[in-house]
Amino acid sequence: MAGTDLTLKESVAAFVALKKEGLIWPKSCILLKDPSLTRYTDVYIQVLSAAVPRVVPRLDSLKGTESPLLQALKMAWGFREVTSEHSLEIYDWFRNHGIRP
Repeated sequence: MAGTDLTLKESVAAFVALKKEGLIWPKSCILLKDPSLTRYTDVYIQVLSAAVPRVVPRLDSLKGTESPLLQALKMAWGFREVTSEHSLEIYDWFRNHGIRP
């Protein structure tokens, strides 16, 4: 995770923990829950604290723009908006509704 000072091993542990907890979409490996929403922040903190205890406690509980872990999670969350995985289905939907994409 960029900006979090995680080693490769810790990053893999974080990913595996998030996936095991059902917070990562199995097919595309992107986050399913918005990490900036308060109702999910505690879930992310709990999962990541168990997976990478060296890193998470020194952060600011995923609050605000100064949290590098929150920023990395938000980037992972936003990735779903730039993936082209479902673009053909989206284009088909437009065409089926009389819209030229």
